[in-house]
Amino acid sequence: MWSKKERLEAVLNGEKADRVPVSAWRHFLEDEHSGAERFANKMLDFQNTYDWDYIKLQPRASSFCEAWGQKYSYDDYMGSVVAPCIDPLLHGDENLGKELEKIVELTGSEDVFLEQIDAVKQVIAGSEGTPVFHTIFCPGAVFEMFFWTNCFRKISAHIQGRLSEGDSRLSAAYRSGHEKHYRFFGKIRGETG
Repeated sequence: MWSKKERLEAVLNGEKADRVPVSAWRHFLEDEHSGAERFANKMLDFQNTYDWDYIKLQPRASSFCEAWGQKYSYDDYMGSVVAPCIDPLLHGDENLGKELEKIVELTGSEDVFLEQIDAVKQVIAGSEGTPVFHTIFCPGAVFEMFFWTNCFRKISAHIQGRLSEGDSRLSAAYRSGHEKHYRFFGKIRGETG
């Protein structure tokens, strides 16, 4: 019987394993902003429920922007994995050039990073040898997040309004996009049609 670590290492080294390593991850919106212990416990509960071959920690999407001081409201995610921004660092208006000066090198000792480090340590301690990975967003994605939360909400509200008003062209495009994704993933699974 292969251990989870042996299985994952074999695959990462391009070697044959007893089977493909399997895992899944998701945001736990109700627990991801309530401290390291609660987040770690939720991740370990998810692991213990499904016995994944590896654990991929999924911190709150806003965490990296929080390190620069951007503030979020965690009361209502409004159907997104990103909480609404209530105090944006960058506004994207005519003062953007000056605002970009706020993006400075961080020390790594910001509270949000220390919280994540604590959560990782707790998950590793409770993982019973299951390999653990932490999500790290690329710099471009973090930069985009400074603007995304506010823009996404405006665009999403506009699209939802148009769909509810019966905009047939937008509705058809929306359905068409989903159908293409279903066909694509069906081909990956070997389904025809």
